Amino acid sequence: MVADIQGVMGFVLPKDVVPDSERKGRLRAKTESKDYSEVSEVVDFQHCDMHDMNSGEYDIDFFKMGFDKVDLRDNQVLQSLLGKIKTQGFFEKGDIKDMRKAIAGSVFRLSNGKRLRMLYVAGEGMLIRSSGPNNLAIQHGESVPTHSKQAAASMVHGDQDVYGFPLKRIMKGLAPWIFRHHSPDGHNHLSPVNLVNIWIPLQQINMPLCLMDRSTLDRHNHQLRFEINVQDTLERNAAHARNDIWAFLHDPKQQWYFSSEMNGGSVFENAYVFDTLGMAHGAAVLPGEKQAEQYFLRILDCQKALKEGNREMFNILAKKPTLELPANITRPLAKAIANMEAVLATALKNTEIIFAKGTNESSHERKEWMQQADAVRNTLIRKSIELRGVGIVY
Repeated sequence: MVADIQGVMGFVLPKDVVPDSERKGRLRAKTESKDYSEVSEVVDFQHCDMHDMNSGEYDIDFFKMGFDKVDLRDNQVLQSLLGKIKTQGFFEKGDIKDMRKAIAGSVFRLSNGKRLRMLYVAGEGMLIRSSGPNNLAIQHGESVPTHSKQAAASMVHGDQDVYGFPLKRIMKGLAPWIFRHHSPDGHNHLSPVNLVNIWIPLQQINMPLCLMDRSTLDRHNHQLRFEINVQDTLERNAAHARNDIWAFLHDPKQQWYFSSEMNGGSVFENAYVFDTLGMAHGAAVLPGEKQAEQYFLRILDCQKALKEGNREMFNILAKKPTLELPANITRPLAKAIANMEAVLATALKNTEIIFAKGTNESSHERKEWMQQADAVRNTLIRKSIELRGVGIVY
C-alpha cells in the first residue's frame, strides 16, 4: 500500500525495552514518566507512512482496524456545545456535564454503515488538547483548568491496559471478561461491550491524530506495558495515581491513518472512535510544520514589536524571506502558511500606515493588522476534545 504522506511520530527506544517482571513472557518499557507527552529525551522519533482518510480510497472498519469515524451532524445539542467550547478555548463550569449528557445514550453513524450506541460517558479524563505547529507549546492563562490545557501527545500510546490499573481496582479484575479487547495477554472477541475513546477535532490543520491499523501490529513484540502517573492530569490522589497503559516500538510494517482536513468549517462533521484498550495512536508532525512554526513565531514577534513601538524590529521581521515548503505538504497546511505569508506581506507593505500613530492602540490600521495576525495564528493551533465511555458497535 503506497503512503499518502510521511509524518514524524514518537516511539519507545529499543534499548528501553525490558522483560516484564510481573507477566512472564511479556515486555514493558522501562521508562516511567509523569506524562507520556513529556518524554522527548527518551523517544524514538520515526518517519511513518500515513494514509489520508480524506482521499476516500480507504475502507475503515472498527472491529478489524480498531477505529472508525463517527458522524456528529445529527446531534444538534452537541454541535452547539462544541461551537461554544471552540470559541472559549476551555471547559467552563458545567461544560463537561453537558458534554456527557449530549453523548451518553446517543447513536452515531460510522463510516461503513455500522452504528455506535454510547451507553455511558466518563466524567474523568475528558480533556482539551492544544498544540501549535511542530509541537509548539501553547501558553495558557493560570485560570484555565488543567484538563483544558493539555498538549498533543506526540508519543504513540494506548490509553488503557484491560488487565492493569485502574480497571483492575475499579472492576475487581472483571474488565477482561466484560470488555471486548485485543491484548498481548489475551483477547475477548465475544463481548458486544467496548471501552472507547471519542476524539473530536475542533480544528486540525497540523499535529493530526494518527491511528494504527491494529491488524498490522505485532502485538507480542511491539506492544509494551507502560506505567504513568496521572495525579495532576486527572486530579487523582496519590494512592490512585497509577495508570497502566501501552507504549509501542516502531516497525515499518505498521500502517497509519489520519485526516488532513477535519471539521474545518462551522459544522463539526466527524469525530474518531477507537478502542481504548490498546489502540495505538498519537499526534504526528506533518511535512511543512517546521516552516509553519517559523512563520507562527515570526508573526508573534511582529505583534510584540508593534506593541512596543519597535518599528525597526517590525521591519526586520517582516522583510525575512519566504521559506521553501516540502512538495508533499497537505493542502490545508499549505493554505494556512500562504495566509501567514500574506499577513507578513501586509505588514511590510503597510508599515508606514501601521506605525503612523506610534503605539496608539486605537489606530484602525494597527487594530486591523493585529486581528488578522491573531486569526491566522489561531488557525495553526490544533484543538481537540477527547473523552472516554462505554458503547456498543452494531
